[in-house]
Amino acid sequence: MTAVVFIDIDGPLLPGRFYAIDLDREQLPFDPAAVAMFNKLVEGADAQIVISSAWARLGRVAVEEILEKHGIKMAPLHDDWTCYERGMGRAVSIGRWLVKHPEITNYVAIDDDEDIKTLVGGVHCAFKDGFLFDQYEVARRCLGLERELSAEPPRSPSPLDRGKYNVQNA
Repeated sequence: MTAVVFIDIDGPLLPGRFYAIDLDREQLPFDPAAVAMFNKLVEGADAQIVISSAWARLGRVAVEEILEKHGIKMAPLHDDWTCYERGMGRAVSIGRWLVKHPEITNYVAIDDDEDIKTLVGGVHCAFKDGFLFDQYEVARRCLGLERELSAEPPRSPSPLDRGKYNVQNA
């Protein structure tokens, strides 16, 4: 099985809310939770990465350096490492890339562009919020991976649980 993860950078990894930080764009941190989920996704699927972001215009070496600097564990970028086409919708450019690569059996495309929803493996993230846990679970299913354990935090005992947990009155 050959898997690919298409990733946009602005939005999924660098959410719009991070632009409130008073730094130049290149100095803004990526969302650490989004980075951790992305790394687990790529590693779990033994996938290659394809950049679907306008950041591809910086060139392969620069993009690799930026991703590594921000904590992306570099699985190999696919030899055909980007599908970005200026002025082309993301879903169309990803679709065109997939047609050129029939060896790809599984893929997920994580993006904040609305048209990504038209792809079977498309996972839409809101620009302001980035790549969240619910989208991570959808992305895992697109790649045929098992569901992660619940992201629900453990709940504190309520007053009704006092007897059950042997909690004393304060």
